[in-house]
Amino acid sequence: LPDGENHTPISSLRDGDLLFTRYNGSIELLGVCGMVRGLEGRTILYPDKLMRVRFDHGEILPSYAELYFQSPIVHGRITEKSKSSAGQNGVSGSDIKDQAFALPPIEEQTEIVRRVTQLFAFADQIEARYLKAKAQVDRLTQSILAKAFRGELVPQDPNDEPAAALLERIRAEYSDTPIRRRGRPAAASTQVPAPEPLPIVPDRAAETETLCRSEARERVDLEALNTDALVAAFRQVLGTQARWKTDEDLLRALAQHFGHQRLGSRTQETLMGHLRAALLRRIAVRGADGTLTLGPRTLDAYTRDELIACIPSVLRKGQTLDREDLMRALLHHLGFQRLTDPTQDALRSALNGAIRRGILEAIGAEHLRRMA
Repeated sequence: LPDGENHTPISSLRDGDLLFTRYNGSIELLGVCGMVRGLEGRTILYPDKLMRVRFDHGEILPSYAELYFQSPIVHGRITEKSKSSAGQNGVSGSDIKDQAFALPPIEEQTEIVRRVTQLFAFADQIEARYLKAKAQVDRLTQSILAKAFRGELVPQDPNDEPAAALLERIRAEYSDTPIRRRGRPAAASTQVPAPEPLPIVPDRAAETETLCRSEARERVDLEALNTDALVAAFRQVLGTQARWKTDEDLLRALAQHFGHQRLGSRTQETLMGHLRAALLRRIAVRGADGTLTLGPRTLDAYTRDELIACIPSVLRKGQTLDREDLMRALLHHLGFQRLTDPTQDALRSALNGAIRRGILEAIGAEHLRRMA
């Protein structure tokens, strides 16, 4: 904006001011902090979707405050107070002001900023080396494949038969071999009347159609499937009826889903164990009358505490996993397949809650380690 006296000083920015995102559709981009730099005397105003924080530079270094509010723990505390309306997540100025702030002496703040900046620069160097090495490995793979197709990976025997001669010999042998036709010899033409179709009782038509589809389905070895695959099948089969009167009815339908025509004792025992897992994960819900129904139909219908309680089932203590891989593991654990936007928001909220409770520890921006 052009300089002038009509600009309200309280709405303008200075170098060293901190800006926080007040509203955003993504919870991860809400409450993000950044420091204003490089204004060089220009007058710039900020929009209402941002909040400005200005410190006394004699007590707090803005660069130190920026690093502090960028930490995953502090950011998680801010987003925990967020409220959602019309698809937008929002935090207020009081949510920022109420945050506890570690305030060491100004000299210690300066040293912290220096060391963190140095470590970030070192991390950038490591990333650049990794990308360079990865590019070299990719080129090396293509080079090895090219050498393999040219026959240059191992020493060649000059006495070997040339490939062109080998192909010519194969063609000659193939042309000398008579072609045998498969099938029975043709018989005298006799017309046999087509058999009449068997009548289907009207009230059994749907059952017969289902049985035919089951016979066409390839039989699957249930013991070769993992629990996540089976509970996903439970979710699919449970949704075909509003209510299942008995466990046996559900297990029989699930057996047919996997191509088994009858519910044998061994099959029933295997499926019953996975039904208990589906009940624990609230994929199946048992009513007071003993009937079974499908539980929450979408992942965001689970509470945050329920999602956090699933983390120990997919991540061992001390194990580190990529954030997106952990979200997909939780998704499959509850029998879902697609990672939609509402699903991602619910899972991110659960992971941030687990970090705040000390169940998970953030390792960089992309990885999480289970602590307890």
